[in-house]
Amino acid sequence: MLAEANPDTFLHVLALSLNNSAVRQGKMGLHTRALASIEEAVSTRRKLADANPDAFVPDLTTSLSVLGDCLETTEQISKARDAATESLRLLAPFHRDFAGVFDELARITVKDYVNVSRQVELEPDWDLLGQYIHLFESGELNG
Repeated sequence: MLAEANPDTFLHVLALSLNNSAVRQGKMGLHTRALASIEEAVSTRRKLADANPDAFVPDLTTSLSVLGDCLETTEQISKARDAATESLRLLAPFHRDFAGVFDELARITVKDYVNVSRQVELEPDWDLLGQYIHLFESGELNG
């Protein structure tokens, strides 16, 4: 496999492909396959983010958001909340410094986090959400 032979060149492409596969599999109703794909994408992106956080943590936050969606779909709501929480924690400094770039991901993940928090009957972490307060103030979270 190319990613094994030359990980510096191809591992991020493999992770992107797995992430995209999970999204498509989920849309097709293949939820178990989607979960397996996104778990592999998250694992791969964690390795990349450990080696080069500035380059790969944003990609990891995207995969964590997709993981949360897949976990929610497979009724693993508590785990979905954990994935959304991790995504928001990791995304916060990037969103602070480059809000325009990360607003859409932040908006989606905040909505998912609040939704799954309600489902497991836990109060959202308002300190965590405070980092995204402008999304609430601007009304971007309505609907």
